[in-house]
Amino acid sequence: MKTEKKHMIIVTLSVIIVAVIIPVLLQKVLSLDLSGSGGSGFWGSYLGGIIGALTSLCIVSIQINKEKKNRQEDEIIRMRPYLVFRIVEIKDKVTVNGTIHNVGLNTACDIWIKKIDCDHPDDLGWSPLNDSIGVGDSIPISFACNLAQTLMYEFTFKDLLNNEYRQEFRYDTQKMKFYSLAPKLKDNK
Repeated sequence: MKTEKKHMIIVTLSVIIVAVIIPVLLQKVLSLDLSGSGGSGFWGSYLGGIIGALTSLCIVSIQINKEKKNRQEDEIIRMRPYLVFRIVEIKDKVTVNGTIHNVGLNTACDIWIKKIDCDHPDDLGWSPLNDSIGVGDSIPISFACNLAQTLMYEFTFKDLLNNEYRQEFRYDTQKMKFYSLAPKLKDNK
């Protein structure tokens, strides 16, 4: 949204500057008298048409790029993996045994889990067997953590098109259950 406003401001300022500078330059360089005769009408129409066409071209280009980006994001959202973590057993609030289910529409690859609500987040160093979970599949997982201190974790994974995602999951201490939030496309810039 901010970049669109920047583009519109740049285009508007460019048009205003061009509309003022080109007639002055033409008058100076070509020694035209733009104050009276039919020549000024011709040059005014000619320059106005060029400025209008360039402005339209810029606006159409911005709109096409915006629509292309929105379409790509929508496609990624529709086809992304979606991981759900289910607890099977918790041993002494330190070892969690459970399963990860992929309920999304794409395979999840290169999956990692890390803590996100502590001072020094570190990777738990876990990557599943063959580094992927197919659509509708699940795999068992066991990892060490301190549920008394860390309640929020994050899956980091890729889909088959190499789009990278982050998906937060939170532990509810009262229900002793993890809740998975929707995966977000990781900004790779």
